[in-house]
Amino acid sequence: MRASVLAGSAVVLCVASVGLTGCKGTQREVIVFFATDAPQSQHEDALRACTGVANHTSPEPIEPGTHRVAATSDVRFRIDKANDHDIAELEKCLSKQPGVIGVQDTMDTT
Repeated sequence: MRASVLAGSAVVLCVASVGLTGCKGTQREVIVFFATDAPQSQHEDALRACTGVANHTSPEPIEPGTHRVAATSDVRFRIDKANDHDIAELEKCLSKQPGVIGVQDTMDTT
């Protein structure tokens, strides 16, 4: 019985922490939002222009049929290991790109 209590506690702990870090590790992204009339070329240009501008950030490929929710948010950068400075540099670059109307950090809960 003691083992089942410990196993149950581990599951509860894991479920409780999913909103913070996930059970298998952190998957943190910056999602880039574009104006509805922004052509696909602006999406691709923003991805290229901001790739490599900040340490510990990496672009995700734009691929049809992936986890993308909408065509206006098909550009994403992984920032799992990025610090605040890295993220700020990436967001600064993205904010200068034509067609971009905003960004969202998937770990930002405010």
